[in-house]
Amino acid sequence: MGVRLTDKLFDYKAIKAETFSWSVARHELFAFCERACFYHYFGASGGFDGYSEPDAKKLYRLKKLIPGKLWLDNIFSQALRETLTQSGRAKTPEEMTGEFSRRLIRAFHLGRRTVEAKEWQNDPGKLNLLELYYHEVSVDKYFAALWTALESRFKKFSASNLPAILHRVDNLDWKMIPLPAAFAIGKLQLWLAPDLIWRDGDCISILDLSGGGQSEEKRNIYAALNVIFAEEKFKISPEKVISLFFNDASGQIELHGLENLNISRVIEDISASAAKMLEKISPDGTVQGINFAGSEQNCARCRFREFCGSNSQ
Repeated sequence: MGVRLTDKLFDYKAIKAETFSWSVARHELFAFCERACFYHYFGASGGFDGYSEPDAKKLYRLKKLIPGKLWLDNIFSQALRETLTQSGRAKTPEEMTGEFSRRLIRAFHLGRRTVEAKEWQNDPGKLNLLELYYHEVSVDKYFAALWTALESRFKKFSASNLPAILHRVDNLDWKMIPLPAAFAIGKLQLWLAPDLIWRDGDCISILDLSGGGQSEEKRNIYAALNVIFAEEKFKISPEKVISLFFNDASGQIELHGLENLNISRVIEDISASAAKMLEKISPDGTVQGINFAGSEQNCARCRFREFCGSNSQ
């Protein structure tokens, strides 16, 4: 196959594929744009190293871009987790939400200072927000909108029955595991990143704080994965795994138990998804970007558009 003028030579480079694993995020990125998936999981490999080649470093910087909504998801989850597991037991749910509020405000302002100082220029692992990187909105307007969204989410959380539920959990019942957590379906490794996990009597409860932005189908996938994960990690039977999804728009909590799940169907879908991605890995264990199809209709929303849109080398 000849190199076209519109191709980047980097896309023809054979890159060693590491051990393959599956996650909902990887599946969604592959469906969004195969080439973006290549850049994220393969092309950016080693790009954090100052001695790596320029394209890999650029791709790593773009890989670390996150939209503001995801940043809010992250700090909301982390601040609540720290409140519940590091601060000792608050006397009331109101005291707990007060501590949560303080941690949330601190995380927001620390993140803003990091972004405004452009610390990512010296350390690409530092927070770098997609909408600001691509100059889609002014800094002040952007952070004002994010602050309003965070306040709204916190108010919905505080007014819900979730603080009372979480306050009742004994400190010893929290399941502290590194996130994302790895587990397996047969020989296929998967990753999952639940916000909170705790033992409730003889059951395991798993909470997703961003359930409001997910479709019913996606919540069912996560609930099925929770069952498989908990069965492997905690040796607990499927009917005793409870998935909770907090709708940050309505303040409601949705419960998913085993009775509403088709776990066999989810496993089949994951196997099919993994097989499609594994087809891109050559028999010699390498990948090339040219074998991953682009998706021009999604370019305007892609983190890697700066790389794809730059002049060919």
